[in-house]
Amino acid sequence: MICSNCGLEYPDEEYCQNPKCLIYPIEKIEYPSSGGTFTYLNGMKYPYEGYSDYIVVGQNATVKRAVISTFRLFYGIWLHPISASINWLAEIYEAEYEKYQIEENKLSKSSREILRVLKLFTKNDRQMKAVWCIVMFWELDFAYRYRGQDILSELNKDNLSNVKKEIERLFEIGIGREVKGLEVKWKIFRKALSIALLFPKVKKSARKFLFEMNLEEIKPSINDLYYMSRYTDYNFAGLPYKIRKEWKKQEDEDYIPPIINPIEYANVDVRPNKFFFSLKEDEMETLIEKVKGRLREEYKKNEQRRMGGTDNQDNFGSDSSLITV
Repeated sequence: MICSNCGLEYPDEEYCQNPKCLIYPIEKIEYPSSGGTFTYLNGMKYPYEGYSDYIVVGQNATVKRAVISTFRLFYGIWLHPISASINWLAEIYEAEYEKYQIEENKLSKSSREILRVLKLFTKNDRQMKAVWCIVMFWELDFAYRYRGQDILSELNKDNLSNVKKEIERLFEIGIGREVKGLEVKWKIFRKALSIALLFPKVKKSARKFLFEMNLEEIKPSINDLYYMSRYTDYNFAGLPYKIRKEWKKQEDEDYIPPIINPIEYANVDVRPNKFFFSLKEDEMETLIEKVKGRLREEYKKNEQRRMGGTDNQDNFGSDSSLITV
């Protein structure tokens, strides 16, 4: 059969599987007195039981991919520990981080160093995605990044002949500096890494990774130390919060915050409602053209008022105006 919507052919006994044809405009949503949600879709006789916001659906898809990837990791970790771990990290990266990947030159100093060293181990695109998963997590999770920088600063490369023992020493330092934060997670991660280090390839890679790392690029900068001083749940550099708080107070004594004026620039706020995402592609394009037309109309109206001197120019295009299409 030929789909009347997209023109593609599909088997007689099935519906068209083109994703665009599986989206139906929402007519109305009801909440029966018996409970639940009925979502009435255009062209469908019976309502769909339930309603899922598109944002929630997207987040659920991310969680689903992470869970499925974790199951695959458990299945393959004993047979192929390295490749299973790489695939697991790569799939997590594809599920979420890939959409927001930060340009390399915009990463923090320690993230750039982690990326530089990990690139030495990559041979294909799949491995590179796994690397970016690690780097993005390091970059965006301050609690873990700051702890990682703090602990790696204690690394003694002379001890890497017994890399397992040196890593365990670093973990002991980290756990000892926890106040009320990640002790349990530290211990779980230490246990998992201890098991991983039983594999010769993992041990060899860990030794190379730590040896190649330029610790001067990892050690906290003055900027890092300033923000680390605000954490009460971890004793960075082995110093309790009270001492770090006093150091920050001294740093702030001669600091006069600048007066920041908001930057003004041309801007158009677009807030599509939930029904926008149920439109077919041609309907979506039609609506976008209507929006363009309305914006042109508003611009010309303001231009006419400006030329006629009927309004103060500062009031043109005021944020209080709302265009609905």
